[in-house]
This record gives sequence, C-alpha cells and structure tokens, in this order.
Amino acid sequence: MRITFNSRHHAHDVQAILGSGFSPLRRCIYWLLRIDDPGRAQVWLHRVLQQGLVKSVADLEPDSESRRNSGGRHNDVVMLAVSYRGLMKLGLREHADFPFPSAFKGGMALRDEAQACAGAAGAWRWVDGPDSAGVSQCVHLLVAHYRDDSAAADPSILNEATMATHGLSVVFRVATCPSYIQPELDDGKPVWHAYEPFGFRDGIGQPVIKGLRLRAEFPDSVSPLALPPSGDPVVAAGEFVLGHTTEYGEPAYCPDIETAGSPSNAAEPQPAFGLNGSYLAVRQIRQRVADFREYEKACLAATADTPSIVEKMLGRRKGGTPLVPAPAGAAQIDTFRYRLDDQDGFQCPRGAHARRANPRDMLGWDTDSGVAAAKLHRILRRGRVYTEAAACEANGPHGCGDPYHRTDCGQGLFFMALNADLERQFEFVQQRWLGGASFADLCDETDLLAATPVPRSFSLQAVPVGRRLDNLNHFTQDVGGGYFFVPGLAALRVMAGAAH
Repeated sequence: MRITFNSRHHAHDVQAILGSGFSPLRRCIYWLLRIDDPGRAQVWLHRVLQQGLVKSVADLEPDSESRRNSGGRHNDVVMLAVSYRGLMKLGLREHADFPFPSAFKGGMALRDEAQACAGAAGAWRWVDGPDSAGVSQCVHLLVAHYRDDSAAADPSILNEATMATHGLSVVFRVATCPSYIQPELDDGKPVWHAYEPFGFRDGIGQPVIKGLRLRAEFPDSVSPLALPPSGDPVVAAGEFVLGHTTEYGEPAYCPDIETAGSPSNAAEPQPAFGLNGSYLAVRQIRQRVADFREYEKACLAATADTPSIVEKMLGRRKGGTPLVPAPAGAAQIDTFRYRLDDQDGFQCPRGAHARRANPRDMLGWDTDSGVAAAKLHRILRRGRVYTEAAACEANGPHGCGDPYHRTDCGQGLFFMALNADLERQFEFVQQRWLGGASFADLCDETDLLAATPVPRSFSLQAVPVGRRLDNLNHFTQDVGGGYFFVPGLAALRVMAGAAH
C-alpha cells in the first residue's frame, strides 16, 4: 500500500521536525540523556507528551487546533528521538520478521570506518553505542527544545533536576547561539536565514517533501520554490518518512516491535511501530574557526565578480549566492544545475562542498538520470550552531547579540539529518560523495570539511590551466555522534507506556 501525506491521519502522527527547522524559534537546547530507570523514564515521556510539547506536522498548519489553543502561534516545540539501545532500555523488543536496520542498531561510531581509521572515533565525547568505541558516554534519548525570545525558560519537565527524579542522567546539555539565525525583511515580512561559524549562510538547497505543502508559521523549509521543469528539489515522502512511497515507487521499510497481548484475530492489523517515523543522523562538529579565518586571510579576497578561494571550496558566496548563475528569470537561489550550467567546474569547482553534498544532475548519463539518481540519496538537514558561551542563553530579545550582527560564540555545528535509509542516504553521502577520493573524476581529493585529520588537496578548474592546492589543513573535528529514531506520535505513546 502506498501512503501519501494527503491523509490527515498521517500528518497528525509525523513529528513536526519533518516539516520545519523552526528558524523563528531562535533558541534551542539539545539534551543528550541516558536512561537509568526505564519505568520512571517512561513516566517522564508520558508527561512530556501530555503537556503537548511534541508537535506534529499537522500542528504547523495555521488552522490547527494546536495553534488555536496556543493563542495563534507556537513559541516552543520539542523533538524526541531515541537510539537503538534506548529502545532496548525501555523494554521494547524488535519484531523477528521486521527488525530495525543494521546501521541503526550498530551505531554511528562503530560504522564510521573513516573516523575509526583516523583514530578520531575514540576521541568522541558521546556516542549512541557501547563503550567499545572508546567512549563511555552512551546516549539513549535526544531531546531538542526550540523556543523563541518571548517564551519563558525551559518548562519544569525539561530541567536536569526533574529528569534526575525520573531516572534520566544528562550526558550533555548542548546550547545553541541565537545570533546565527537572522531575520531579513522580504516585502515587510521577516525571512529567517541561518549562518554557520565560518560565516556562510546555511540551510540552502534543502529537498522539498512531495505532498508536504504547509501554510505554516515556520516557512523556512517548506515555502514553494521556483522549481526547474523537472522539479529537482521535490523528493518522494518515503525518502524521509517510513511507510510512505519512496523514489523507487514502493513504501519505505517499517521496523516493528513485539507487542505482548495483541489479539491474533484483530479485524485489521495494527500499524507498524516505525510508521511515520524517520532516522536522524547526528554529529557534533567542532569548527576550527580561527584556523579557517587565518587561511581565508592568506587567500585573495573576494570581489563583486570573483569569489574567494574559500567560497570556491564551499561552493557558494558567503551570503548564499550560488557560484553557478540561476537560469534567466529564476527568482530563487537554488534553481541551477551543474551538468547544464557548469559541467567543467569553471564556476563552481567539481570538488566543492556544496557540489559534493548535492550533485544535482551531475552524476547521471544525462540531466534527467542525474536528477533521479541524486534524489535517491538526499537528506533533510536540521542542524544549528552550538556554543558554550553562557551569554547565548541570557534573557532578553537577542541573547548575546542582535539579529543583524552575528557574534563569535559558535564552537561548531550540531548537525542533524533526517532520512529513511541511513545506508542509502546519510552514509552514502558521507562515504561516496563527501569522502569519495575520485568523486567527479577527481584524483585523491576528499571534502575539505570532512573531519578526518589528514592533509588534503583541492583542485580549481580553469582555462587554460587550473590549479591544485595541496597539504590543506582540516578545519573540523567530530566530537560526538549517533543514529536515532524519530518516532511518530503514536509510537511515542507506545514508548511512554511500554512497561505498564
């Protein structure tokens, strides 16, 4: 059976993080939790759900009951995600015929061969797996709390003391810096733009989930795009939401759990536990901002007509403008194609980060096949800049800075990517596109933002002769990561009562 988002039932079950990154909610805290007492932890989960903090995609609609009950807008939203070991800790057991995928069960650190070979995985501060990765801080639950400047402090249910009384230990509490999300006026209305610590606008080039067209209060990731004729960014819902139709035209695989006492003669089978869920790949990436800026200063500065070397390495101008001009008449900054508009890489180098992360039409035998192939590996990004500066959480409208001036508080990116198939999507992008030494017919080059601490090279294609930059330093370091499951709301209720 093929499922689409046209069903109101499914929209009410899918966590809101699939519909928006909540940019207007500029403040965010990530709670990385370990479950010590499963029974009390389930009581805590039940209380979080009971308070209505976890929103669904349907709750983002302007006419939703949730919006009406909250005075017309949401000023805080919670996302809940759980690791495989967290599910097991809560007493859930996967179904023998419908188990969880091996990538999710194995955990990120144990599967990350590049990190393991570089010896970096053992330096991670937290993981989703066992201690054999060299890290003792195993995370069972990931809780993200988004709120705007008008919201009060964290609800009482979301503080360390309350969590401790409910059998939860805080492995890490990761705060974000609101100054990296800036409102800019467009026809008198604020449009929210996110930036990362190196100074580049972030969150551009996101896929659009087919069938998900919300008239939402959080339009940062769901507003209509001026799409090329083939609708390049529009990707089947099943590439991100389990049970829905994928780009292959079949439902995305749904894992299930053993349910004790379920009637064998039920008129209709119960929905699988994984239905309307998604997998979340998380990496806490420390950015070496000082080293990056020192290298940037050593390069020729950008001009109005010529991007700098670091802009060529990233694949966009700092403000988000693509290095490849959009087709004539296109209003958006994401409507170009590499094969048609810059096949040789003279404008955007073939090994640039943006080009590796989303090759668009570049890797097929023609434009259409390239677009179709890229859609099989898209991920939905939901990361934010994290910080350790106390001022970022200070009361006031803008925390440590005002919305038009970014501060230097950011230590790096708390990267999150939603996808329905960790191996075919997140791991493929990491290993084949970003980490592929021969990507786009290059020779012994990997993505310059990869965290492996080894010197690397970067080629600049040009006429008549290009350049190759060798012995480039690494500018990032992974300090934590894991794979999590983002359950639908029905599955969250099962988790909250699994032991009762």
